[in-house]
Amino acid sequence: MEENIVLNVNGIKLSISRNITLLEALRSNGILISASCGGRGLCGLCRVKILKGNISQPTLRERELLGELIEKGWRLACQTRVLGETWISIPRIRGGIVGERIRRSINVNPSVILLPLGRVSRSGPSVIDNVFNVLRKNGLNPKSCSMGFRRIIPSIVAKGERVNLVYDLEEEMVLGVSERGIYGVAVDLGTTTVVSSLIDLSSGSIIASSFRYNYQIRYGDNLISRIEYATRHNGVSELKEAAVKTINDNISELISSSDVCADDIYSIAIAGNTVMTALVLGISPATLGTYPFEPPFLGEIRVNTGSLGLIGNSEAIVYTLPVIGGFVGGDVAGDILASGLLEHNRAMLIDIGTNGEVVVKYNDEIVATSVPAGPAFEGVGLKHGMMAVEGAIESFSLSDDRYRVIGNTDPKGICGTGYVDILAELVRHGLLERNGRLREGKGVRRRESILEFVVASSDSSDIVVTQLDIRKLQLVISAFKTAYYFLLEQLGIKPSDLEKVYVAGSFGFRINPDNAVEIGLLPRVEKENIVFIGNGSLAGAEIYLVSMSEREKIRRICRRIRVLNMPERKEFQKLFIKMSRLEPLSA
Repeated sequence: MEENIVLNVNGIKLSISRNITLLEALRSNGILISASCGGRGLCGLCRVKILKGNISQPTLRERELLGELIEKGWRLACQTRVLGETWISIPRIRGGIVGERIRRSINVNPSVILLPLGRVSRSGPSVIDNVFNVLRKNGLNPKSCSMGFRRIIPSIVAKGERVNLVYDLEEEMVLGVSERGIYGVAVDLGTTTVVSSLIDLSSGSIIASSFRYNYQIRYGDNLISRIEYATRHNGVSELKEAAVKTINDNISELISSSDVCADDIYSIAIAGNTVMTALVLGISPATLGTYPFEPPFLGEIRVNTGSLGLIGNSEAIVYTLPVIGGFVGGDVAGDILASGLLEHNRAMLIDIGTNGEVVVKYNDEIVATSVPAGPAFEGVGLKHGMMAVEGAIESFSLSDDRYRVIGNTDPKGICGTGYVDILAELVRHGLLERNGRLREGKGVRRRESILEFVVASSDSSDIVVTQLDIRKLQLVISAFKTAYYFLLEQLGIKPSDLEKVYVAGSFGFRINPDNAVEIGLLPRVEKENIVFIGNGSLAGAEIYLVSMSEREKIRRICRRIRVLNMPERKEFQKLFIKMSRLEPLSA
């Protein structure tokens, strides 16, 4: 039997088999990192820093995706085999960014309430009838009660104890009793990360938040790979269990950090895209993998915690925010709730990401589409691209040759917001044509017949943006610009008609709006009319928990939204090419 070797990861020692890939070693020990291509060396997201040790030589794919970063110790976990004791560092995403959000002001009127009934009279035909009679005198119309309540209420009444009743106004149902308070959990069930918050249902206040990578990543961390695993490998139950465990681990962390009991959690709201929502419910997303890409269901699903295996009171109700259509799911419903989109006659909502969405409202009509933009703005496939972690250039100004690095350290690469600034500055200074072609000039040089712009220089190496990088970024920009144009045209309005543009997502939360407009990533409107809301999916799930009126409103709205599929239109390809120009969308 071959002797195991030691892998040191961020100071933690793991015992692993020799000659397996770093990706296999990490995932087998519960350490999840992104690898959207399923570990085939295509996406470049599974980057790790080799500190020292005995590993395999870089593969051709690594040399293509990482380039000069290899000399700085960066490798792809899926391509690197561990041959002896090795020390590595996994980059951490900037703390808290996935949970940053802005929640608009709302009236707190949760469906689950705590009613102090006092001592219950024993004058009626049964204990339950006596409780229901008290509720009716308080203007309520109880129709049922949980089995858990039936089991405990007789002994409470027999002892003459005071009763604090947990009642669901929407279901018109008695859920239980509580001496400590009632709480809910909001969940942003993302493809890559899962963010949760603990809410005091009585006040609507946020008590604690937690996040972690979605444990489904081990089955591939993009939507297509999840659909494929669910359908080809009969993996729906495995994917459901992985999602439930991720949420439960978040809830456990929330409970331990706030001194709240699991039995006092009476409501859970989950906001996820269509695929994630289906999988957490144990429903196959197979139809989303083939034309015409219809979802397995529309609207909201309600179940109890017991049927899903989620931590909470056994009678707690779990809500999934409404699926709108196609790939436009409950995460977008959450974005709509969190933003002020519905308060305007003409407004746009944009969720910028690898799988983006755009929603436009014009009077009473609302249209939406999904945007499979790809991961270029996450640094994937770009010469010095990287995620928003320590060492990434996150902002840039050519006027004074300044840049800002996350962590205030030496630059190691460029993240998405940095690329937005660089493209805009190059255009303004005449070094980059609107068609995406670099021009020779200050900071631009030719290497191996390819033009590149030097962003930062050091004695060891330079950090650059190449002509090929720019072409890849243009594809993402074009995808979003095409969506803006397409939806606005459907409604017969122009960008200048928009009263507000709401931008959701952690990437959008950090972006420079002037620069994003300059290159067309955002439509041209007045700067003060662009509002960044951060994690709208989580904020929307929180609103869903604490406001019964807002919940009913979004249910009605989602039934009205028309979801349009851009690639079905015969003019799509011509429009996509036209929109690749790095210029504002203003007409």
